[in-house]
Amino acid sequence: MKDRKTSILSVFLAMCLILICSLSVYAVSYETEKTGTVMVQEFLSLRNAPSKSAERVKKLSNGENVFITGEEGDFYTVRTQDGSTGYALKRYILLPAEETGKQFLCEVRIDNDSSGANRNYNMALACTKLDDYRMEPGQQFEWYSTVGIANKENGYKIATVISGGKYVDGYGGGVCQVSTALYNAVLKQGLQVDKVFHHSIPSSYVEEGYDATVSWSSDERYRKTLVFTNNLDFTIEIEAFTEGGTVIIRMYQVL
Repeated sequence: MKDRKTSILSVFLAMCLILICSLSVYAVSYETEKTGTVMVQEFLSLRNAPSKSAERVKKLSNGENVFITGEEGDFYTVRTQDGSTGYALKRYILLPAEETGKQFLCEVRIDNDSSGANRNYNMALACTKLDDYRMEPGQQFEWYSTVGIANKENGYKIATVISGGKYVDGYGGGVCQVSTALYNAVLKQGLQVDKVFHHSIPSSYVEEGYDATVSWSSDERYRKTLVFTNNLDFTIEIEAFTEGGTVIIRMYQVL
Protein backbone atom coordinates (compact mmCIF):
# COMPACT_ATOMS: atom_id res chain seq x y z
CA MET A 1 0.00 0.00 0.00
CA LYS A 2 2.84 2.33 0.87
CA ASP A 3 4.55 1.61 -2.46
CA ARG A 4 1.30 2.41 -4.29
CA LYS A 5 1.00 5.78 -2.52
CA THR A 6 4.62 6.54 -3.30
CA SER A 7 4.01 5.69 -6.96
CA ILE A 8 0.94 7.95 -7.14
CA LEU A 9 2.87 10.79 -5.49
CA SER A 10 5.72 10.35 -7.95
CA VAL A 11 3.35 10.57 -10.91
CA PHE A 12 1.71 13.67 -9.44
CA LEU A 13 5.06 15.39 -8.90
CA ALA A 14 6.16 14.51 -12.42
CA MET A 15 2.98 16.04 -13.85
CA CYS A 16 3.52 19.18 -11.81
CA LEU A 17 7.09 19.42 -13.14
CA ILE A 18 5.86 19.08 -16.73
CA LEU A 19 3.27 21.82 -16.13
CA ILE A 20 5.86 24.15 -14.62
CA CYS A 21 8.21 23.55 -17.56
CA SER A 22 5.46 24.25 -20.08
CA LEU A 23 4.56 27.47 -18.30
CA SER A 24 8.17 28.58 -18.29
CA VAL A 25 8.25 28.14 -22.08
CA TYR A 26 4.94 30.01 -22.40
CA ALA A 27 6.29 33.06 -20.54
CA VAL A 28 9.27 34.81 -22.15
CA SER A 29 11.40 37.60 -20.68
CA TYR A 30 13.40 39.87 -22.99
CA GLU A 31 17.08 40.55 -22.37
CA THR A 32 16.49 44.20 -23.21
CA GLU A 33 13.25 46.18 -23.10
CA LYS A 34 11.44 47.05 -26.31
CA THR A 35 9.48 50.25 -26.79
CA GLY A 36 5.94 49.91 -28.12
CA THR A 37 3.16 52.36 -28.98
CA VAL A 38 -0.43 51.79 -27.87
CA MET A 39 -2.82 51.74 -30.84
CA VAL A 40 -6.48 51.73 -29.75
CA GLN A 41 -9.69 53.63 -30.42
CA GLU A 42 -10.41 54.47 -26.78
CA PHE A 43 -8.07 52.89 -24.22
CA LEU A 44 -6.14 49.69 -23.54
CA SER A 45 -6.36 47.95 -20.16
CA LEU A 46 -3.16 47.17 -18.31
CA ARG A 47 -4.05 44.13 -16.18
CA ASN A 48 -2.48 42.34 -13.22
CA ALA A 49 -2.49 38.94 -14.99
CA PRO A 50 -2.39 37.70 -18.62
CA SER A 51 -6.17 37.41 -18.94
CA LYS A 52 -8.90 39.63 -20.39
CA SER A 53 -10.88 39.14 -17.18
CA ALA A 54 -8.00 40.02 -14.83
CA GLU A 55 -8.16 43.13 -12.68
CA ARG A 56 -7.28 46.37 -14.47
CA VAL A 57 -4.21 48.16 -13.14
CA LYS A 58 -4.71 51.30 -15.25
CA LYS A 59 -5.86 52.56 -18.64
CA LEU A 60 -3.35 53.07 -21.43
CA SER A 61 -4.12 55.83 -23.94
CA ASN A 62 -3.83 55.74 -27.71
CA GLY A 63 -0.35 56.84 -28.81
CA GLU A 64 1.19 56.22 -25.38
CA ASN A 65 4.67 54.72 -25.40
CA VAL A 66 5.32 51.75 -23.09
CA PHE A 67 8.29 49.50 -22.33
CA ILE A 68 7.84 45.80 -23.12
CA THR A 69 9.82 43.43 -20.92
CA GLY A 70 8.48 40.07 -22.12
CA GLU A 71 5.45 38.18 -23.35
CA GLU A 72 3.03 35.55 -22.15
CA GLY A 73 0.58 34.07 -24.63
CA ASP A 74 -1.47 36.88 -26.19
CA PHE A 75 -0.08 39.45 -23.74
CA TYR A 76 3.05 41.57 -23.36
CA THR A 77 4.46 42.27 -19.92
CA VAL A 78 4.57 46.06 -19.83
CA ARG A 79 6.08 48.90 -17.81
CA THR A 80 4.61 52.37 -18.30
CA GLN A 81 6.30 55.75 -18.16
CA ASP A 82 5.12 56.24 -14.55
CA GLY A 83 6.48 52.84 -13.48
CA SER A 84 3.22 50.86 -13.46
CA THR A 85 3.60 47.24 -14.55
CA GLY A 86 1.18 44.64 -15.83
CA TYR A 87 -0.07 42.77 -18.89
CA ALA A 88 -1.47 44.26 -22.10
CA LEU A 89 -2.83 42.56 -25.22
CA LYS A 90 -0.21 42.31 -27.97
CA ARG A 91 -2.71 43.21 -30.69
CA TYR A 92 -2.90 46.78 -29.46
CA ILE A 93 0.78 47.57 -29.03
CA LEU A 94 2.68 48.48 -32.17
CA LEU A 95 6.38 47.61 -32.16
CA PRO A 96 8.92 49.61 -34.21
CA ALA A 97 9.49 48.47 -37.80
CA GLU A 98 13.08 47.49 -37.01
CA GLU A 99 11.73 44.95 -34.52
CA THR A 100 9.01 43.44 -36.71
CA GLY A 101 10.24 43.95 -40.27
CA LYS A 102 6.90 45.64 -41.04
CA GLN A 103 5.88 49.29 -41.31
CA PHE A 104 2.33 50.17 -40.25
CA LEU A 105 0.30 51.73 -43.07
CA CYS A 106 -3.34 52.04 -42.08
CA GLU A 107 -6.15 50.70 -39.91
CA VAL A 108 -9.92 50.46 -40.43
CA ARG A 109 -12.48 49.61 -37.74
CA ILE A 110 -16.07 48.73 -38.57
CA ASP A 111 -18.41 48.59 -35.56
CA ASN A 112 -21.83 47.01 -35.27
CA ASP A 113 -23.53 47.44 -31.91
CA SER A 114 -26.31 44.97 -32.80
CA SER A 115 -24.01 42.00 -33.40
CA GLY A 116 -25.06 38.67 -31.85
CA ALA A 117 -22.96 35.66 -30.89
CA ASN A 118 -23.31 33.89 -34.25
CA ARG A 119 -22.49 37.02 -36.20
CA ASN A 120 -19.40 37.68 -34.09
CA TYR A 121 -18.32 34.06 -34.57
CA ASN A 122 -18.67 34.34 -38.36
CA MET A 123 -16.69 37.57 -38.47
CA ALA A 124 -13.89 36.08 -36.39
CA LEU A 125 -13.78 32.99 -38.61
CA ALA A 126 -13.51 35.09 -41.79
CA CYS A 127 -10.75 37.17 -40.20
CA THR A 128 -8.66 34.06 -39.54
CA LYS A 129 -8.56 33.49 -43.31
CA LEU A 130 -7.28 37.02 -43.92
CA ASP A 131 -4.89 37.41 -41.01
CA ASP A 132 -1.19 37.43 -42.04
CA TYR A 133 -2.13 37.36 -45.75
CA ARG A 134 0.61 38.85 -47.94
CA MET A 135 0.33 40.45 -51.37
CA GLU A 136 3.36 40.92 -53.58
CA PRO A 137 3.51 43.94 -55.94
CA GLY A 138 1.13 43.34 -58.84
CA GLN A 139 -0.67 40.46 -57.07
CA GLN A 140 -4.46 40.34 -57.25
CA PHE A 141 -6.72 39.41 -54.33
CA GLU A 142 -10.06 37.65 -54.90
CA TRP A 143 -12.32 37.09 -51.89
CA TYR A 144 -13.36 33.47 -52.46
CA SER A 145 -9.86 32.32 -53.41
CA THR A 146 -8.62 33.46 -49.99
CA VAL A 147 -11.55 33.43 -47.55
CA GLY A 148 -13.78 30.82 -49.19
CA ILE A 149 -17.55 30.41 -49.17
CA ALA A 150 -19.43 31.34 -45.99
CA ASN A 151 -21.56 28.19 -45.75
CA LYS A 152 -22.33 25.48 -43.20
CA GLU A 153 -19.69 23.15 -44.64
CA ASN A 154 -16.98 25.71 -43.93
CA GLY A 155 -18.06 26.17 -40.32
CA TYR A 156 -20.21 29.30 -40.55
CA LYS A 157 -23.34 29.81 -38.46
CA ILE A 158 -26.77 31.30 -39.20
CA ALA A 159 -27.12 35.05 -38.59
CA THR A 160 -28.86 38.00 -40.23
CA VAL A 161 -27.88 38.80 -43.83
CA ILE A 162 -29.15 41.24 -46.45
CA SER A 163 -30.69 39.44 -49.43
CA GLY A 164 -33.09 40.72 -52.05
CA GLY A 165 -33.46 44.08 -50.37
CA LYS A 166 -34.45 42.74 -46.95
CA TYR A 167 -32.99 41.24 -43.79
CA VAL A 168 -33.18 37.43 -43.59
CA ASP A 169 -31.40 34.62 -41.75
CA GLY A 170 -28.61 32.84 -43.58
CA TYR A 171 -25.25 31.16 -43.10
CA GLY A 172 -22.33 33.57 -42.80
CA GLY A 173 -24.17 36.63 -41.52
CA GLY A 174 -21.50 39.16 -40.52
CA VAL A 175 -18.95 38.18 -43.16
CA CYS A 176 -19.84 41.24 -45.23
CA GLN A 177 -18.72 43.41 -42.32
CA VAL A 178 -15.27 41.86 -42.77
CA SER A 179 -15.27 42.37 -46.55
CA THR A 180 -16.45 45.95 -45.99
CA ALA A 181 -13.63 46.66 -43.53
CA LEU A 182 -11.13 45.19 -45.98
CA TYR A 183 -12.58 47.27 -48.84
CA ASN A 184 -12.25 50.46 -46.81
CA ALA A 185 -8.63 49.61 -45.96
CA VAL A 186 -8.00 49.09 -49.68
CA LEU A 187 -9.48 52.53 -50.40
CA LYS A 188 -7.54 54.13 -47.55
CA GLN A 189 -4.24 52.71 -48.79
CA GLY A 190 -5.00 53.58 -52.42
CA LEU A 191 -4.91 50.06 -53.82
CA GLN A 192 -6.50 49.30 -57.17
CA VAL A 193 -10.13 48.16 -56.85
CA ASP A 194 -10.97 45.72 -59.65
CA LYS A 195 -14.43 44.57 -58.58
CA VAL A 196 -16.80 45.50 -55.75
CA PHE A 197 -20.53 45.07 -55.10
CA HIS A 198 -22.78 46.98 -52.73
CA HIS A 199 -25.72 45.67 -50.70
CA SER A 200 -29.22 45.96 -52.12
CA ILE A 201 -30.07 48.27 -49.20
CA PRO A 202 -27.67 50.50 -47.20
CA SER A 203 -25.70 48.77 -44.45
CA SER A 204 -26.16 49.93 -40.88
CA TYR A 205 -22.45 49.94 -40.04
CA VAL A 206 -20.96 52.07 -42.83
CA GLU A 207 -21.84 55.04 -45.04
CA GLU A 208 -23.74 54.26 -48.22
CA GLY A 209 -21.43 53.32 -51.08
CA TYR A 210 -18.60 52.20 -48.78
CA ASP A 211 -19.87 48.67 -48.16
CA ALA A 212 -18.64 45.58 -49.99
CA THR A 213 -21.02 42.62 -50.07
CA VAL A 214 -19.90 39.08 -50.88
CA SER A 215 -22.47 36.50 -51.95
CA TRP A 216 -21.59 33.16 -53.51
CA SER A 217 -23.16 31.71 -56.64
CA SER A 218 -21.84 28.82 -58.73
CA ASP A 219 -22.85 30.96 -61.71
CA GLU A 220 -20.18 33.65 -62.00
CA ARG A 221 -22.73 36.07 -63.49
CA TYR A 222 -24.52 36.29 -60.14
CA ARG A 223 -21.53 35.98 -57.85
CA LYS A 224 -20.68 39.00 -55.71
CA THR A 225 -17.05 39.22 -54.69
CA LEU A 226 -14.29 41.66 -53.83
CA VAL A 227 -11.25 41.89 -56.10
CA PHE A 228 -8.32 44.29 -55.82
CA THR A 229 -4.68 44.51 -56.89
CA ASN A 230 -1.56 45.59 -55.01
CA ASN A 231 -0.50 48.36 -57.37
CA LEU A 232 2.28 49.51 -55.02
CA ASP A 233 5.95 48.65 -55.38
CA PHE A 234 6.23 46.76 -52.09
CA THR A 235 4.72 43.73 -50.37
CA ILE A 236 1.66 44.31 -48.20
CA GLU A 237 0.63 42.23 -45.18
CA ILE A 238 -2.94 42.21 -43.88
CA GLU A 239 -3.81 41.83 -40.21
CA ALA A 240 -7.44 40.96 -39.45
CA PHE A 241 -9.18 40.30 -36.13
CA THR A 242 -12.33 41.09 -34.19
CA GLU A 243 -13.21 42.59 -30.85
CA GLY A 244 -16.81 41.65 -30.09
CA GLY A 245 -18.88 43.25 -32.84
CA THR A 246 -15.94 45.23 -34.24
CA VAL A 247 -13.80 44.17 -37.19
CA ILE A 248 -10.25 45.56 -37.31
CA ILE A 249 -8.22 45.44 -40.52
CA ARG A 250 -4.65 46.73 -40.63
CA MET A 251 -2.18 46.92 -43.49
CA TYR A 252 1.61 46.88 -43.23
CA GLN A 253 4.48 47.34 -45.64
CA VAL A 254 6.82 44.35 -45.46
CA LEU A 255 10.37 45.69 -45.30
